[in-house]
Formats: sequence, structure tokens, C-alpha cells
Amino acid sequence: MAALVLRSNTYTISGTNVSDLPKNTTVEQFRNNIIVDTGVTVTVKNGDKVLGDADIVKGGATITLSYEGMESVTYTVVASSDKELKDCYYEVKGTTMSVPYTAKNPTTVSEMRKNITVADTATVSVLNGGTELANTDAVAEGMTLRITAEDGTTNDYTIAQKNTYNWTFDFVRGQQGNVWFGQQKNGTGDWTNMTESDRDGWPNWCVNTYYGPGIDASQGTTSTTDTSVHGLLSAPPNSDISTAMAFRAPKSGTVSFNVKDDEPYLRQNGNSGGTVTLSLLVNDTVKQSVTLQTSREKATDWANFDAIEVNAGDDPCSNKEQQQSKQAVCSCYPIITYLDTAVADTEAPDARQQ
Repeated sequence: MAALVLRSNTYTISGTNVSDLPKNTTVEQFRNNIIVDTGVTVTVKNGDKVLGDADIVKGGATITLSYEGMESVTYTVVASSDKELKDCYYEVKGTTMSVPYTAKNPTTVSEMRKNITVADTATVSVLNGGTELANTDAVAEGMTLRITAEDGTTNDYTIAQKNTYNWTFDFVRGQQGNVWFGQQKNGTGDWTNMTESDRDGWPNWCVNTYYGPGIDASQGTTSTTDTSVHGLLSAPPNSDISTAMAFRAPKSGTVSFNVKDDEPYLRQNGNSGGTVTLSLLVNDTVKQSVTLQTSREKATDWANFDAIEVNAGDDPCSNKEQQQSKQAVCSCYPIITYLDTAVADTEAPDARQQ
């Protein structure tokens, strides 16, 4: 005798509720991802309408299992309540989402949507007051970014304008992204996000116990707004490991790249015989590179850049690679600012700063 029990290795079944169906799942796809006993008939309905193989299974649909001589059993498809922000290119603090835009380089609703990841059953919209904006409309400070789950529940973020990104002020101990990342690579390997913070509570990422990008603040500091605080960049002496302050561009456009006025320099006193190489890269293309050797002496041949074209998702960062130096820490405080420049009609060249 058959059992009227619905099983699945794809969907979640709890009691007589079925959930976690991907968006736009058809009846045919649904049937292919459920398990029933031989001879059991499966009928999918939306209200009183029996759905065909090409129809979409949505929240509220019913799944009836029947077998001759047995009382049928009905399951209900539960609409997803997932309204969480999974990832985005923009800085998010609490319920504030900071977005770069200028008069000549506005950010549209369509552009924002492309840079935000939510569940495939959820939708993303931008509202001005109670009015939903069209894809071609420009977003502005004070508007609302809304994530709506399949079941209609919502998750709102307030949009703020932010055109300047400052490693020191944006740094949060132990937090990777959404804009700045602490990265490392070994030799000619790939850049990867660092996973360990300094175990003694100093505000920096850590490789080989001590070394990595961070800020020159006191032990236990999580973040800072103190303008006197420098950024720090270090890598293990006499190794092939390099570290980086990596910036993922939240928007296509033209940016300037600067460091604090008295930087870069070797932070620790008493360096002798060894050197540290500090480089600025754009998508692995070196824009400039300087060698630091004398402690507390600014690199006079380090230049700021007035205009670098970037695409959303590019990785500009300030990369420090040291060689043969026991004094492995340099002060570096990258500041990246979006300029009021229109995006060219042709796609900007790939850009990465490291």
C-alpha cells in the first residue's frame, strides 16, 4: 500500500507545508524535485485551477496526493519570508545604505538593483516617500531601498550619499566589505580576503600572528573618527606574503586616489638595511611603486592620482609588499573619492588598485 507522504531533497517540507521553492519554479520542475510512492497521483492547484506543467508554482498553491481507495492529503506551498540583504557593493551600517552619485554621474534604480543580492524570491525597489521609482530614475539621499519577500513582508534601508571612502574612517575591526577588504597573497598566487583579526585586540587583520592592514589606534579599538589616526599596512618580514588595503568600487565612474599628507612612511624607528615596497595597482596593473627604507621619512616620489576610471566591482587597493625589512609596518591612509565626471559612452578599462 502506498503512503501519501511528500518528500524532497530540494524543498523544505514541514508538516503539510512546502517552502524554499526558487522563484519561477514550474509545475514540471516541482514534480522533478519531489518524491512520492509509486502510483500516487500529484495534483497542483492555484485555488480551484489545476496547473499545467508550464505554470508557475507560487505561494498559496496546493499539492494534493491521492491514491485509489485512500483519503487524499493536501500540502500547501508557503511563500518565502526571506527579505534579507545577502550582499551588495555599497557600504551598509545598520539600516543606512551609502551610495556614491554625482550630478554628472547619477546612480539609477536599475544600477542599484544590479549591485544588490537578495533571495531570488524577493524583489528590490526604491521609493521616494510612498512612490516607487522607475528603473531609469536617479536615487537620492533620504529615499528608501526596499526588499520585499515573496510573502509581502519588507526590509527597508535608508539611502545616503557617500562619494569619499577613507580606509581609516571606514575600517571596522573584523569586518570584510562591503567596500574595503583586508587581503593577502603568497608569491604569485591570487589575492584572498584575510580571515583572522589580531588575537590581542589590536585593530588590524592578521597573518603570521602580527601582520596585516589596519589602523594605528589603541588596543581594543573597533573603529575611529579621529583624524590623527593613520592607516597601517604590514607584511611578514623576509617572506613572499604581501598584504593589501583593497577597495571594491561600488560604482562605475572616475575617482581620485590620495593618501594622508605626510604619508607613506615607515612607522617604526630604527630600520636599517631592509626595504619595503609600496605599490598602487588597478586590477593587477601597477600604477606606481615606491621603496621605503628610512624610518619616519615620507616617500617623496609617491604621487596622488587626480583621475582613475573604475567599473563597479573593480578592486582598487593600496598594496604594501616588504622585502628584507625587520621594521615591517608602514603608515598609509588611502582616500578614494568619486568625481563629478560623466561616465564615458564606452566601457571604462578594468581597474584595480592594490
